[in-house]
Amino acid sequence: MSKKQRRRTLKQKKGIIITGKYSMEKAKMYFIAALLMFHIIPLFFVFMGENGRMILAQMFMYMLNPIFLFAVGFFYGIRNGFDWKFPLILTVVSTISIVMYYDFENINYVMLGFSVSLCVYAVFSYLSTLLGGFLKRFLI
Repeated sequence: MSKKQRRRTLKQKKGIIITGKYSMEKAKMYFIAALLMFHIIPLFFVFMGENGRMILAQMFMYMLNPIFLFAVGFFYGIRNGFDWKFPLILTVVSTISIVMYYDFENINYVMLGFSVSLCVYAVFSYLSTLLGGFLKRFLI
């Protein structure tokens, strides 16, 4: 096998997970959706008073937010491939809302809720983006 043929075969090999180069232009739509879900919608529940805060804590923090993170990361991965910057920024945007909108009795619960949510949100966003990058390979 000549050097030219070897170079061609090396260029044709692809990894298991398709990676893409991160650009804010590609990720803009996904971040707007995340900002709406994590910072705008909780404001409506906070303004509803005590009942709204209870609904927010029970429904959003541990149920709807991880599902939304998984969906956003999955669709981003299918569309653009995996890149480690997108799930990292998405995790930061989502965990900041825990301290801002969710009502806890004391600082220990705030730190516990923040650390658990940080771990769960990071795992969900990274795994969903990896899965989307993996499935992109079969859709091309």
